[in-house]
Amino acid sequence: PTVGQGHVYYNSDEGVLVSVETMTGAIEWIYTYEKYSFNQGRSFGRQTTPVKQPPSPMYNDTPILHDNLLCCAPADSFNMFALEPATGVIKWAVDRGQSNYVLGLITGTDRGDLLILSGSSVQARNWHTGELVWETPGQDFESVGQGCIQGQTVFVPIRRPDRRYNREMIMKIDALTGKLLNTIALDSGQ
Repeated sequence: PTVGQGHVYYNSDEGVLVSVETMTGAIEWIYTYEKYSFNQGRSFGRQTTPVKQPPSPMYNDTPILHDNLLCCAPADSFNMFALEPATGVIKWAVDRGQSNYVLGLITGTDRGDLLILSGSSVQARNWHTGELVWETPGQDFESVGQGCIQGQTVFVPIRRPDRRYNREMIMKIDALTGKLLNTIALDSGQ
């Protein structure tokens, strides 16, 4: 849960986000969202129509409260969204793609406040609109853990297939532009 502005904001990962008043315990509002189901395909004769696969779970799906917006990327939804924390009114919603991790928020940039996500790519979204600001180009890598932000640099642990074995690396990205700064190989003994 996230605590702020006299409320606890709790994402159930069961299609519900709730705001509870901290002093009284009263429910202020409940927001329900469409959650995915593993049984969303339709069967026509012998074939099942393909459906969008559920994303990998968001390992850090605790709502983030900043600048009068509450952003949530539930593990059981294809979407991430932002709400007004006082009312639960939706401000924006976007498809989260294969973003497994919400790494955090970088504030006060000339491109606005940036929400940084990682998964099959690394991306920044405008905090106030949800619009994509930048995304790493389609590189041949797999995110293998929770990255972090230090200052204006994003660090993401990745695995990149090599001819002989999978190489584990740390990808270092400029958080303002999405430009790959370098990769640091994690060879045995380092």
